[in-house]
Amino acid sequence: MAKELRMYVLDALDACARIFEYTAERDLESFLADSQLRSAVERQFITVGEALQRAAELAADADARIGELREIVGFRHVLVHGYSRVEAKRVWDVLTGDLPGIRSELEAWLRELDPDLR
Repeated sequence: MAKELRMYVLDALDACARIFEYTAERDLESFLADSQLRSAVERQFITVGEALQRAAELAADADARIGELREIVGFRHVLVHGYSRVEAKRVWDVLTGDLPGIRSELEAWLRELDPDLR
């Protein structure tokens, strides 16, 4: 179980890293103007949400470790199932507002799962 949980945390962290890589040096205006970028970011958010959902199935304390866990899993559901309701500004707000904290919480969780990373 620990190995599988570690894999999900790593998957979520990798997707976070891609989102930050894709949006480095971008602002809201350039994000809104680039449909390819928005699609790539949304795809990575889907991965973050799915990985966190699976991690939560394995770890009873996942909600305590990732403060926005339920929100990001819900956001993933909107991206997948409610695609017609997705607003690019909302994606940007989650990216700039919530994702930095989620990434920090994931990094802390990974350090606990894999002490060799300290």
